[in-house]
Amino acid sequence: MDGTQHTGGRRARDGVWARIDQRIDHWLAGPLPEAGTRYHDAQAIRMVPVHKALAGFALLAFVAFWFWDGVVHADHAPVARRLRLVLALPLTALAVAVFVARGHVQRLAYLVFIGAVTGCIVAVTSGTAIGMAYALPSYLAIPLTVAPFFTRWLDLAVVLLFATLLPWLGMAIGPAVPATTANYVFYLTLAASCAVLVFAVSERSRRRAHALHVRIRELAHHDALTGLLTRRRFIELGEERVRDMPWMPCSLAYLDLDHFKAINDDFGHDAGDRALEATADVLRRHLPAGGLVARLGGEEFALLLPMDGELAGVVCDDLLAAVRGVRIQDRPLSTSIGVATRRPGEALPSLLTRADHALLAAKRAGRGRWIGAEAAHPAGTIAAR
Repeated sequence: MDGTQHTGGRRARDGVWARIDQRIDHWLAGPLPEAGTRYHDAQAIRMVPVHKALAGFALLAFVAFWFWDGVVHADHAPVARRLRLVLALPLTALAVAVFVARGHVQRLAYLVFIGAVTGCIVAVTSGTAIGMAYALPSYLAIPLTVAPFFTRWLDLAVVLLFATLLPWLGMAIGPAVPATTANYVFYLTLAASCAVLVFAVSERSRRRAHALHVRIRELAHHDALTGLLTRRRFIELGEERVRDMPWMPCSLAYLDLDHFKAINDDFGHDAGDRALEATADVLRRHLPAGGLVARLGGEEFALLLPMDGELAGVVCDDLLAAVRGVRIQDRPLSTSIGVATRRPGEALPSLLTRADHALLAAKRAGRGRWIGAEAAHPAGTIAAR
């Protein structure tokens, strides 16, 4: 088999596994409100404080219990059992990893920590039947406690494996007690089933809340009619670009549809809405990579262009021609544009103001043209009608 066939087979297996993963995820928790990676990453960030709190609580509970049993009641505890307090050291190291790690490393550290806690409980209770009986509530509590705070079913599956297989290991190395075995079979099965149910219910609620959050965010950031950015969001993103990349050449084009009120008066507001939507489509098609476009209000639009004034002028020429090619009730649209190129250290509000002044100059000069903020005469024209 050559390398191409091997790679193709691996991709096919990965694709099959991905489909299985998606189907199980959809069955357990419902559809994702947006792209899965973005959703899971956002939820993972929200769950980090909970994971840290649970890890810290589990470590303190483990240390406190075995301090009481192995030190306070040292006369009744075998030396070997007291020495098992050493298990707190690796647990502490894993808890620190949960607190300091980030991203997928933190997720992995948290899963390993849960497995280590379960393993430590097995190690300190497997010697006697009564210890195994005392440990059973812990085995039940672990999956039920952590299940609501997972957003991936695979993570839950790993924890359920820890919570079922490790106790069975403890039973294998401890004394054979039929009653205890029967209790383990019943209660571990019940705990695993309840954990899956808790995960499904909590994850479905999270996804509905996240979908609502995404919808509200979209409504707040985008104009309802054209789908372009709102003025506030445009200024927020534009200020970030200017602040984070001060070396980048930057120009701002301020557009206004000519005689827009006449379109509303002659053909109705529905025709005016179609004119705005068509203009938005033109702006989207001509927006260069890395640029921003927004509807500022009414028939006014703005583009933040990652280029100098000369290249911005070329874009404006294309926009003038493209807008003129749009017809509403057989009437061609026309737009006037003011262009300002960012000066060193200039803030976005100042750039927007200079572009607005250039737009007014284009209007006074006869409309259907663009004018640069530094120019005294029109830099490009197309006759307006």
